Amino acid sequence: MTSLTRLDSVSREVSDAFRQANDESRREAARAAAELAVVTTGIKDESISEALAVLRSGITSDVALRARVESLADELDGLYFRLAEANESSRDPEMFSFFSRARAASAVAHALADDPSDLHEAVYEAASAMDNAADLLATVKKMLL
Repeated sequence: MTSLTRLDSVSREVSDAFRQANDESRREAARAAAELAVVTTGIKDESISEALAVLRSGITSDVALRARVESLADELDGLYFRLAEANESSRDPEMFSFFSRARAASAVAHALADDPSDLHEAVYEAASAMDNAADLLATVKKMLL
């Protein structure tokens, strides 16, 4: 029996395609998803730029860089949670911007994963960064098939 992942909650078809894909296709799909999330959210940070350059170069893992990107994601999550607590009933765009940028940073961090079986988290986080992830999911699915 196949265990479910968070990506299954977004798209069972993409998750199934991810499970069946080879490691190279998984890495490429994770990189593309992370890049699209970064562009869509407009996140600007040196560690993000460096990570995307590393991913484009074909390097499959960089532990220190991943830690820096994860730290940025944690920082953005913290800002989101502080605003959410202060504005419980608000739909503050800044609050959601922090959430989306945290998800994009997390997508980049997951794209740097050592284990190719964990790369699906990059796609999940990238999809979570967007208001409408349909184009992202279609692109990823096409890359995996």
